[in-house]
Amino acid sequence: MEKSNGEVSQLSVTQGDPPRVCTAKETEKGFYFLSNIDQNIAVVVRTICCFKSNENENENADKMIKDAISKVLVHYYPLAWRLTISSEVTYLWTALGKGLCFSKLKRTVRWRRLET
Repeated sequence: MEKSNGEVSQLSVTQGDPPRVCTAKETEKGFYFLSNIDQNIAVVVRTICCFKSNENENENADKMIKDAISKVLVHYYPLAWRLTISSEVTYLWTALGKGLCFSKLKRTVRWRRLET
């Protein structure tokens, strides 16, 4: 990975099957059809969150974040639904209780600013 100031750092990424974060309590399940207006809006949202912490405080950070997400999903359970395509080729939400994908990255290099 090359930085804009000319320094070069080595960044290695290992990718595996991400674990699922399910709701802390049981929520509604089923299929929910979108309205005609919503059928025209299909957007994939990808989010990367970076947290700065001390070296010794990183050990349980992923567990703490997963626990917090599972508790929040009880109240905001539609965030855990999947957007799928029905047999009639229309979008619908599927709420099957499979949870969200959660990926953890542990980096070995330091950076001051994340650049896109």
